Amino acid sequence: MSRDKKPRLAIEAIRRACDLGEHWQFLLERASIFEELGELEQANRDIERAAEIRPGHPDILFDRAEIAFERKDYEAAGRDLIAGLRIDPTDSDGRRIFKRVVQGLVYQGWEHHKAGRKEDALRLLDLAAELDPKNPEVQQRRIFLIAGAGSTATQDQISALAAKARSAPNDFRAHQEFDYALAKQGRFAEVIEMWNEYLSRHPGDGRVLVVKANRDRAVLPRVVDEMTTIRREDELHPKPFGRLAERARLIARRRRQYQNSRHGRWLMA
Repeated sequence: MSRDKKPRLAIEAIRRACDLGEHWQFLLERASIFEELGELEQANRDIERAAEIRPGHPDILFDRAEIAFERKDYEAAGRDLIAGLRIDPTDSDGRRIFKRVVQGLVYQGWEHHKAGRKEDALRLLDLAAELDPKNPEVQQRRIFLIAGAGSTATQDQISALAAKARSAPNDFRAHQEFDYALAKQGRFAEVIEMWNEYLSRHPGDGRVLVVKANRDRAVLPRVVDEMTTIRREDELHPKPFGRLAERARLIARRRRQYQNSRHGRWLMA
């Protein structure tokens, strides 16, 4: 039965087959036909039933993500897409809808922001960042929501943010606010140390891995530049041994901080 030429007949044939016993592949096929016909509620009904019968199957996750996207439920689309790509990161269906889903998350997140719903906005932008961590628009909007567009924080404000993070050791958002305040002052080593402590309590939090990878990339050029500068200074102006030893210990300590980060271990392997 050709679904392209006679979709209604194909739907009827699948209905008769399901009367004999539901099978997730028949439901998946019928959901896809309903989606092409623009009958999204029927498509959603079938894809949800398929997911109940065969939970976690990537074909179902990708189709359900596309149906959710067409229904303008961008958050559900993003969650299913992430789950599917974790199983099969090269799937053509997943890659095909990837860009649209990220754009949908950014759009819906910014609509939440304009309506004053900051937590909802950040939740969607965090999801977009987990999908596409190198997307500059996603990162810029997240930074704007968390850190604002103003000047850097004062030391009193940073102390208050540090206290807030310490009092809520499992609160990702409190740590994220502290992160951006420190990052604005270039204090990336402190940021990485903070996230290392958080990850020791929440090793599977993908949001932290995205943020920390960005901070690791910010630290490496600074370490390399400092080592190069000191080496050139010492070549031009030899220092007493004690001074050199002190500087060497400083460099070694900063290098270890970077190497102990997840990104550093990967890069220097």
